[in-house]
Amino acid sequence: MKHFATLFFIAQLLTGGCHALAQEANTALVSITYDFVHVNDTTNREKPIKEEMILYLGEKGSVYKSLTKEKAMKAAQEKLLETLGPERARNFTTSRSFSFGGAGMSNDDLFQFPGQGKLVTSSKLGMNDYLIENPLPKIDWQIKEDTKEIGGYDCQLATGHYAGRDYSAWFCPELPFSAGPWKFSGLPGVILEIADSKEEVIFRFKELQKLETDAPQIALPEGALKTTEKNFANAKEAFEQNPTAGMNAPPGAIVKRVFKDQSGREISADEANANRLRALKEAKERNNNPIELNTKR
Repeated sequence: MKHFATLFFIAQLLTGGCHALAQEANTALVSITYDFVHVNDTTNREKPIKEEMILYLGEKGSVYKSLTKEKAMKAAQEKLLETLGPERARNFTTSRSFSFGGAGMSNDDLFQFPGQGKLVTSSKLGMNDYLIENPLPKIDWQIKEDTKEIGGYDCQLATGHYAGRDYSAWFCPELPFSAGPWKFSGLPGVILEIADSKEEVIFRFKELQKLETDAPQIALPEGALKTTEKNFANAKEAFEQNPTAGMNAPPGAIVKRVFKDQSGREISADEANANRLRALKEAKERNNNPIELNTKR
């Protein structure tokens, strides 16, 4: 009953009776891969967060997500296919019981819809997807005369301030998408590279591909529910205190959960939970330099 109550509490916090957002899908025409670097701990600048990210661009919008996660998920699916066979693997990976994540993988997908002035963040909590809608950030870009070539594309410099940081962005007028990595947009061309003045947040161009066959659709996840940033933060905190709340076993199944520490020693559930909460606290303390230094844009 405790687990059920926690799960119900989280669902109530998140949805608040809201329904899923409706959004017309559009096909990706171009993909841009970035090497993302973030000095999240100023006491350990030599070991920043590093992740490979990808931006899919279509006529009506874009989505920015973790390519590191995409590659890891594909590898996991191929392993399941090899282990379970085609039918069982397909049933498993398409069910709501299949969730994927890990260290060094962003949990959020960011959708930009310039025609509607919307930024929609898709976040997973437990087995469910939730959507947080905000206006696209309005950055007062100052376009400069400086130019340089990036990946064979002629780019132009623009500077702007966002969430406590001063950024220099290199955009490509040849690629007329008013979008960029993460939350950046609003320039007359896609942003191929951008970094803050302290080089603590860097999105470095790696590769551009023009997509023709088997191009992905840019669409919000089906069945996802709309929530708010505040409600999601409260629900995430509740979930972190009890992450097994939604892990229900199939009817009639007998499940034994075994917990082990980093050395492989079997430990109790209480000890495992204490270790997890301690590691979570330490991780939050290390994250002393968030990308958004303040909420004043």
